[in-house]
Amino acid sequence: MRLGLAAGRPVATTPLPVFANLAGVVHHFSGTTAADIAEGIVTLLRDPGRCAAILQRQRDWISRNSWTAQAGRISNIIRGCFAESHACDLQPPAPALDAVLSGAVAGEPASTADVLREMIELIDAPAGPATPPMPEVSVEATPTPTDVAGTDTADWRARRAR
Repeated sequence: MRLGLAAGRPVATTPLPVFANLAGVVHHFSGTTAADIAEGIVTLLRDPGRCAAILQRQRDWISRNSWTAQAGRISNIIRGCFAESHACDLQPPAPALDAVLSGAVAGEPASTADVLREMIELIDAPAGPATPPMPEVSVEATPTPTDVAGTDTADWRARRAR
């Protein structure tokens, strides 16, 4: 179906369930018989206004489901997970790939490259006050209760979070 939609011609389908996700995007024939298909084709050929409306809906669908749109959705998911796990707010990315390739312009949203740089800086930046070093434990010796008692539980949690 994607190839037919990308061809820039009105697409028509039979009313089979496999095409249900394209309802409203393509023209559906009234049935699956040869007569139904022939009638549907003739109906489309006689109505240029209907063909134009179908083409516009198809262009809109292609735009919403393009690789660029999918990449934007995935990027938002990744950015949301990053912002949540690092408890930070990131600048919104540029809305189009062209903006990313041309570089950031003052007053416009940050480019994807700028957002990635910001993420890397947040990862590389020190995470607040430094935690004291872990106590040295010899491989040959078992830690004593005094060694273990000297280590704060919060320190262990902080190390594990890294």
